[in-house]
Amino acid sequence: MKLMKISYVSIFVLLLGLPLGATTQAAGSDEPIVGRWSFPMDQAYVFKADGSFTGQPSLSGTWKRVRMDDKTSAIEYRLSYSGRRDKPEILTLSRGDREGHEYEAGHVLRLDQQMRVKKLPDKADDNFSDNTNSRSTETRRSHQSSEVEYDGQIGGSPAVFRLTTENEKVTGTYSQGDKTYRIVGRYEGARLLLDEYTGERLTAHIKLDPNGSGDSWKGTMYNVYPNKEQHHVTFSRVR
Repeated sequence: MKLMKISYVSIFVLLLGLPLGATTQAAGSDEPIVGRWSFPMDQAYVFKADGSFTGQPSLSGTWKRVRMDDKTSAIEYRLSYSGRRDKPEILTLSRGDREGHEYEAGHVLRLDQQMRVKKLPDKADDNFSDNTNSRSTETRRSHQSSEVEYDGQIGGSPAVFRLTTENEKVTGTYSQGDKTYRIVGRYEGARLLLDEYTGERLTAHIKLDPNGSGDSWKGTMYNVYPNKEQHHVTFSRVR
């Protein structure tokens, strides 16, 4: 009889474990975070059901649900970036108004600064910056301009920008003294929106408007790390 009881218990545990295991495995695909999201300055993030995510440029990491607020239905997720020692970010998704699309917006607490995020439709192409342009990939690649050098100032200190434009997308660097920073951005109408990267870390946003006639720009740099300082920016094309 003793052996028979152990057998019944074992069978019960196995039967109970099957649906529980299946539910746990499928839970990731039901999470509102799973899918494609646009972060500030049109950075692309793709969150997968296996608890991983990728982003631009060359970002990757893992996500995990932290908690849910039953009163507001807001869900918090912890984002941990691969190869980084700084503290994880918290992404909070809030419910929308449309039935069947409850979680369409939210914000990410990045270095103590809240920034908005937006849900995007699922597509095969994960290059969000290129998706804003209706022309084909081959057309974009066939109209790449050469590097252009600009002289200017950031916060009153001399700076040299070297930028390459491929249709609406801008890449390049700028240098101040012995330091060089990577630039990624785009044109949005008449405005020029740039992101500054120190290594793989996003460290500043730069928003610029045309400065009179010719290829000249003025605007503001908004630091996001390690402080939130703002600096006036101007630069003009070297003739």
